[in-house]
Amino acid sequence: MTDSSQIMLNPALLSDDAFCQDWGLFRSGEHNNLNINAQIEHYVDGKGLACPMPLLKLKMALKKTALGHAVYVTATDPNSKRDIAAFCQHAGYTLVQHTSITPSENTTDTIFHSIITKNC
Repeated sequence: MTDSSQIMLNPALLSDDAFCQDWGLFRSGEHNNLNINAQIEHYVDGKGLACPMPLLKLKMALKKTALGHAVYVTATDPNSKRDIAAFCQHAGYTLVQHTSITPSENTTDTIFHSIITKNC
């Protein structure tokens, strides 16, 4: 894995078990062209929520996020992947990384991972 990123995490996120599990899955994926320089301030766990709830939770988290910092979002609803990308394009936020990972044989859900940088 070639990793040219510099991702810093809000230390409070490390006490969130769901974040740690999802972040571990994300970091274990194949990211050959990963180029992220951001501090992740907030985590939105949208797994198991139907669209548009992950997007609404993302919007709330972005309101609390400092300019230049990021929000990490996970969702299992395939519509969330499309909606988050469209929202970022329309609102002027940068969708830094977007990937999907099927976690294990124990679950059939694909988890969509997004890192959104607040740049406006």
